[in-house]
Amino acid sequence: MVAKPKKPLEPWQTQDAARLHEIWQGTPDRPTQAKFGQIYGLGSQGLIHQYLHGLIPLNLIAAGKFAAGLKCEIGDFSPTLAAEAEKLGAKSEIQRIYNRLPPEGKSALLAHAQMLLALASPPAHKKAKVSA
Repeated sequence: MVAKPKKPLEPWQTQDAARLHEIWQGTPDRPTQAKFGQIYGLGSQGLIHQYLHGLIPLNLIAAGKFAAGLKCEIGDFSPTLAAEAEKLGAKSEIQRIYNRLPPEGKSALLAHAQMLLALASPPAHKKAKVSA
C-alpha cells in the first residue's frame, strides 16, 4: 500500500505551531515531551514533537490539552482554534480556571465537584418514578 503524501500545513497552522513551541520553551518546570503526552492524553513523545514543530496540524482537542498543560489559553498560540472553540461554546470561566490548575489541583476540583453534585441530587429512593 502506498502512503498518501501529507498535505502541507496552512500558514496559520505553521504560525500556531511556532507560537506553541515558544510557549513550550518558556514554560518552567514542564515535564518531558513523553511525560506531557502521557499526562494530558496526547500520545507519545514523537506526537508531541510533531505538534510543536509544525509537522502535523493542531486540532481543537490537542490545542485544549496543550493549553491545560501549559497553563495558557488556546488563543495564546492559536487565534483560529480559539475562535473555533468559542463558536462551539467550548470555553467557560470554569474551563479557564481548570486549565490553569496543576494535575493534582484538577483531581481535587473534580472530586469536590462530584461531592457537590451528589449533595444537590436527591437520593435514588426519593426520586420520583417515571412510568413509560
